[in-house]
Amino acid sequence: MGEAESDSSHLRPCETSGLSLLRDYRQAARSRHTPVIAAIIEKRGAVLVCRRPPHTRHGGFWEFPGGKIEVGESLLGAAKRELAEELGVEALSVGPIRLSVADPASKFVFQFVDVEIRGEPSAREHSAIRWVRVPDLLALPLAPSEHAFARMLDRQERI
Repeated sequence: MGEAESDSSHLRPCETSGLSLLRDYRQAARSRHTPVIAAIIEKRGAVLVCRRPPHTRHGGFWEFPGGKIEVGESLLGAAKRELAEELGVEALSVGPIRLSVADPASKFVFQFVDVEIRGEPSAREHSAIRWVRVPDLLALPLAPSEHAFARMLDRQERI
């Protein structure tokens, strides 16, 4: 196993019921972890990724749009707020959590979810945005949690 794959203890598939999501949020609150929504927006076989500004943590790396989930906020509520701020689009719906990844170098726990949007995204807080086909994701310099999610997608594609 390579160095990047040596410790997958921070990765776990998620249950999709509302009660399990509530349990996850309560557990995150007790453990002082901050849940973060990572929106998977698909269009014509490609997903939207955003380049982090150079002056931020993981500056220059690509990520899925999203951000911190406020206390008491639903995934849809967080998606609506974050995607309006970052991309100028309206989040219409969110799917179940596809993967939850605890970032070992921070207090953040990333919740990767499919999000349906209305509108044409534009980079309001990122230095660039790009539509990328799933097989090409791993060729980009991805932030660590996004890299874990892209590896999961790559394995699923090969099955």
